[in-house]
Amino acid sequence: MAAAAPPRTIAWVGDSYTYFNDLPAMVAAMVETEPDPEACVLCGGARLSGHAADPRVAALLERDWDAVVLQEASTVAGGYDLAKLGASRGAAREFFAPRASTTVLLFGTWGHRSGSVYAASKRAYPSYRAMQAKTSAGCKRLCALLGSSARYVPVGEAFREVHEACAGSHLEPEGDPRTLFSRLYAPDGHHPSRLGSYLAACVFYATLTGESPEGHSYRPPPRCAHDDVVQAAFSCLQPGWQPAAMDDGDRAALQAAAARATVYARAQLRRAAGGLEDLDSDEDPDELQLARELSESYSPTNSPTRREPPESLLRSPSTIRGAR
Repeated sequence: MAAAAPPRTIAWVGDSYTYFNDLPAMVAAMVETEPDPEACVLCGGARLSGHAADPRVAALLERDWDAVVLQEASTVAGGYDLAKLGASRGAAREFFAPRASTTVLLFGTWGHRSGSVYAASKRAYPSYRAMQAKTSAGCKRLCALLGSSARYVPVGEAFREVHEACAGSHLEPEGDPRTLFSRLYAPDGHHPSRLGSYLAACVFYATLTGESPEGHSYRPPPRCAHDDVVQAAFSCLQPGWQPAAMDDGDRAALQAAAARATVYARAQLRRAAGGLEDLDSDEDPDELQLARELSESYSPTNSPTRREPPESLLRSPSTIRGAR
């Protein structure tokens, strides 16, 4: 199949979900382009409506980019506060869409590990599953408001793949700190750990290139931007906390989860690039069957062609030995 040419320049507009562990640098390394520190406007807790009023964002969008990533604050897209959601939808439609002269990528974020960590939205998002379902649906609606050039990046669906694999093996994804799902999160239960950001980077890689991330050699560096600040903050919650290490089993499991979550996006991108003339062709039938299923109704557990997850997807030996 033909692969899509990955973008060389990517701008990022978002909050701490993007700047934790330097996600833009991870993605740049995976698609083999140089990260640009001037290509980001990232503010903790910022919403799309706030970004729309930020002159730095307006200036950023006036520049020529191959792709622009937009990330909404974690609780907003799910609609617990209709006023905030309405403001973000208005910003998407009235501010960002008219400036979308290039490919816009809407970052589909994840639910918090055990439901919302915030009292104001806990009733609306009482569990991970409830929050993920509402967040994914809301992010997709925001993406639709950005115009025909916008594409949805299903990072939250990759988190859900890991969650369902653990739950399907009778483990407690949220409650057992040894499971890979639990280790996708920092100690506060909603920011990404190094593993969570790596999973997000794999999803971006697959969405941008049309290629599966499985077998990719990249692994995060020992130190990332903002590590000192993040470590100091989380040591208050968990004394001695360090960013999670990633062994080969973790990496393979996260790559596989990202590949499953992006199969439809990859098939569509390859088709647009001329690699798939007909989704009913005999080429790569498993991928195309999954693409059809996911286009109709996404569920991480209902595919008849679903492979069993690697053992390390369920419980990583590296964390059993350690003190995380």
